[in-house]
Amino acid sequence: MLPFPHPRLMRLSGRLLNPFMTSGPMLRANARALRVPPEDLEAYVREARSVAPGTFLRVGSELTTYGVPAEAGSSPCRLLAVAGEREHDLVRRSLPVLAGAFPRGRARVIPGVGHAWNGEAPELFAEVLLAQVADRPLPPALVEPAADVRFPSPEGRPAPG
Repeated sequence: MLPFPHPRLMRLSGRLLNPFMTSGPMLRANARALRVPPEDLEAYVREARSVAPGTFLRVGSELTTYGVPAEAGSSPCRLLAVAGEREHDLVRRSLPVLAGAFPRGRARVIPGVGHAWNGEAPELFAEVLLAQVADRPLPPALVEPAADVRFPSPEGRPAPG
Protein backbone atom coordinates (compact mmCIF):
# COMPACT_ATOMS: atom_id res chain seq x y z
CA MET A 1 0.00 0.00 0.00
CA LEU A 2 1.29 3.43 -0.80
CA PRO A 3 1.68 5.54 2.32
CA PHE A 4 -1.17 7.73 3.45
CA PRO A 5 -0.36 11.42 3.27
CA HIS A 6 -0.09 13.11 6.67
CA PRO A 7 -0.04 9.92 8.80
CA ARG A 8 0.18 11.86 12.09
CA LEU A 9 -2.93 13.84 11.19
CA MET A 10 -4.69 10.61 10.20
CA ARG A 11 -3.83 9.01 13.56
CA LEU A 12 -4.94 12.12 15.46
CA SER A 13 -8.25 12.27 13.62
CA GLY A 14 -8.70 8.55 14.33
CA ARG A 15 -8.26 9.15 18.05
CA LEU A 16 -10.72 12.05 17.95
CA LEU A 17 -13.33 10.07 15.99
CA ASN A 18 -12.89 6.77 17.82
CA PRO A 19 -15.50 7.47 20.54
CA PHE A 20 -18.08 8.10 17.83
CA MET A 21 -17.29 5.15 15.52
CA THR A 22 -20.22 3.11 16.78
CA SER A 23 -22.69 5.99 17.10
CA GLY A 24 -25.84 5.85 15.00
CA PRO A 25 -25.00 8.81 12.73
CA MET A 26 -21.46 7.55 12.07
CA LEU A 27 -22.62 4.02 11.34
CA ARG A 28 -25.40 5.22 9.03
CA ALA A 29 -22.95 7.46 7.14
CA ASN A 30 -20.49 4.59 6.83
CA ALA A 31 -23.25 2.24 5.70
CA ARG A 32 -24.23 4.73 2.98
CA ALA A 33 -20.60 5.04 1.85
CA LEU A 34 -20.31 1.25 1.71
CA ARG A 35 -23.68 0.95 -0.05
CA VAL A 36 -25.09 -1.37 2.59
CA PRO A 37 -28.60 -2.30 1.38
CA PRO A 38 -31.40 -0.93 3.60
CA GLU A 39 -32.53 -4.44 4.49
CA ASP A 40 -29.04 -5.19 5.88
CA LEU A 41 -28.60 -1.94 7.85
CA GLU A 42 -29.84 -3.30 11.18
CA ALA A 43 -27.43 -6.26 11.06
CA TYR A 44 -24.59 -3.98 9.90
CA VAL A 45 -25.12 -1.64 12.86
CA ARG A 46 -25.38 -4.54 15.33
CA GLU A 47 -22.14 -6.12 14.08
CA ALA A 48 -20.27 -2.81 13.93
CA ARG A 49 -21.22 -2.10 17.54
CA SER A 50 -19.78 -5.48 18.58
CA VAL A 51 -16.27 -4.44 17.47
CA ALA A 52 -13.89 -3.92 20.40
CA PRO A 53 -13.31 -0.21 21.12
CA GLY A 54 -9.59 -0.16 20.27
CA THR A 55 -10.01 -1.98 16.96
CA PHE A 56 -10.72 1.14 14.92
CA LEU A 57 -7.54 2.75 16.28
CA ARG A 58 -5.47 -0.34 15.47
CA VAL A 59 -6.85 -0.45 11.92
CA GLY A 60 -6.07 3.23 11.44
CA SER A 61 -2.56 2.73 12.76
CA GLU A 62 -1.99 -0.22 10.44
CA LEU A 63 -3.23 1.78 7.46
CA THR A 64 -0.76 4.58 8.12
CA THR A 65 2.26 2.31 8.63
CA TYR A 66 1.70 -0.58 6.22
CA GLY A 67 4.40 -1.48 3.76
CA VAL A 68 4.98 -4.40 1.44
CA PRO A 69 6.70 -7.15 3.45
CA ALA A 70 10.37 -7.67 2.62
CA GLU A 71 9.66 -11.39 2.06
CA ALA A 72 7.13 -10.66 -0.71
CA GLY A 73 9.74 -11.02 -3.44
CA SER A 74 10.41 -14.63 -2.50
CA SER A 75 6.84 -15.68 -1.76
CA PRO A 76 5.52 -18.62 -3.78
CA CYS A 77 1.93 -17.49 -3.17
CA ARG A 78 -0.33 -16.14 -5.88
CA LEU A 79 -1.57 -12.68 -4.95
CA LEU A 80 -4.52 -10.88 -6.47
CA ALA A 81 -4.82 -7.23 -5.47
CA VAL A 82 -8.26 -5.90 -6.41
CA ALA A 83 -10.23 -2.74 -5.79
CA GLY A 84 -13.37 -1.14 -7.08
CA GLU A 85 -13.12 1.62 -9.66
CA ARG A 86 -14.74 4.04 -7.18
CA GLU A 87 -12.32 3.08 -4.38
CA HIS A 88 -10.07 5.79 -2.95
CA ASP A 89 -7.37 6.81 -5.42
CA LEU A 90 -4.60 5.81 -3.01
CA VAL A 91 -5.90 2.25 -2.88
CA ARG A 92 -6.23 1.98 -6.67
CA ARG A 93 -2.73 3.38 -7.18
CA SER A 94 -1.39 0.87 -4.64
CA LEU A 95 -2.61 -2.16 -6.58
CA PRO A 96 0.34 -2.45 -9.00
CA VAL A 97 2.78 -1.72 -6.17
CA LEU A 98 1.45 -4.55 -4.05
CA ALA A 99 1.04 -7.01 -6.92
CA GLY A 100 4.43 -6.10 -8.39
CA ALA A 101 6.18 -6.97 -5.15
CA PHE A 102 5.13 -10.62 -5.46
CA PRO A 103 6.53 -12.89 -8.21
CA ARG A 104 3.04 -14.27 -8.80
CA GLY A 105 1.14 -11.07 -8.12
CA ARG A 106 -1.45 -9.44 -10.33
CA ALA A 107 -3.68 -6.43 -9.90
CA ARG A 108 -7.13 -5.65 -11.24
CA VAL A 109 -9.82 -3.00 -10.94
CA ILE A 110 -13.52 -3.79 -10.91
CA PRO A 111 -15.41 -1.19 -12.98
CA GLY A 112 -18.46 0.55 -11.58
CA VAL A 113 -18.09 -0.40 -7.91
CA GLY A 114 -16.47 1.01 -4.78
CA HIS A 115 -14.84 -0.10 -1.54
CA ALA A 116 -17.43 -2.75 -0.70
CA TRP A 117 -17.52 -4.18 -4.21
CA ASN A 118 -18.10 -7.71 -2.93
CA GLY A 119 -21.54 -6.57 -1.76
CA GLU A 120 -22.20 -4.40 -4.80
CA ALA A 121 -21.39 -7.20 -7.26
CA PRO A 122 -21.65 -10.48 -5.31
CA GLU A 123 -21.83 -12.70 -8.39
CA LEU A 124 -18.69 -11.15 -9.83
CA PHE A 125 -17.01 -11.42 -6.42
CA ALA A 126 -17.78 -15.14 -6.35
CA GLU A 127 -16.41 -15.57 -9.89
CA VAL A 128 -13.21 -13.70 -9.01
CA LEU A 129 -12.72 -15.69 -5.82
CA LEU A 130 -13.26 -19.01 -7.59
CA ALA A 131 -10.89 -18.04 -10.42
CA GLN A 132 -8.17 -17.02 -7.96
CA VAL A 133 -8.51 -20.08 -5.74
CA ALA A 134 -8.73 -22.50 -8.68
CA ASP A 135 -5.92 -20.73 -10.60
CA ARG A 136 -8.21 -20.04 -13.54
CA PRO A 137 -8.41 -16.97 -15.78
CA LEU A 138 -10.04 -13.98 -14.14
CA PRO A 139 -13.44 -12.78 -15.39
CA PRO A 140 -13.08 -10.41 -18.36
CA ALA A 141 -14.97 -7.65 -16.48
CA LEU A 142 -11.81 -6.92 -14.47
CA VAL A 143 -9.38 -4.40 -15.93
CA GLU A 144 -5.70 -3.62 -15.44
CA PRO A 145 -5.06 -0.73 -13.05
CA ALA A 146 -3.43 2.49 -14.21
CA ALA A 147 0.31 1.99 -14.57
CA ASP A 148 1.39 5.41 -13.30
CA VAL A 149 2.93 4.25 -10.02
CA ARG A 150 6.61 3.49 -9.46
CA PHE A 151 7.54 0.52 -7.30
CA PRO A 152 8.44 1.37 -3.73
CA SER A 153 11.86 1.56 -2.22
CA PRO A 154 12.99 -1.33 0.03
CA GLU A 155 11.57 0.63 2.96
CA GLY A 156 8.09 0.31 1.42
CA ARG A 157 7.83 3.97 0.38
CA PRO A 158 7.30 5.15 -3.21
CA ALA A 159 10.46 5.60 -5.17
CA PRO A 160 11.53 9.26 -5.30
CA GLY A 161 11.23 11.36 -8.35
